[in-house]
Amino acid sequence: MSKRLWGLLALLSTSLIFVSGVSSANEPDNLYLARQAAIFYHDSGEYSYDLGVVAQKAQAYLEKRISVNNKLKNKKRLAVVE
Repeated sequence: MSKRLWGLLALLSTSLIFVSGVSSANEPDNLYLARQAAIFYHDSGEYSYDLGVVAQKAQAYLEKRISVNNKLKNKKRLAVVE
C-alpha cells in the first residue's frame, strides 16, 4: 500500500477510536493506539505533505489579498498576526 493510503487508514482508525469513545462511556479511548496513529501520520510524511498544502493555500490567499489591496484607491493596512 502507498504511504498516503496507510496514512488515511491510520487517520480513519484514530477517528473510529474517538467516535466509539463518544458513544460508549464504559471504556476509555486507547491512547496508545491514538498515539501510534499520530506518530505514523508524522513519520509517513503525510503530515509534512498536508502542512505544505495548507502553507501553499495560505500563501496564495495572502498574495491575492495583497494584490487586491494594492489596486484599491484607499489601501488598507494589512497585517499578519501570529
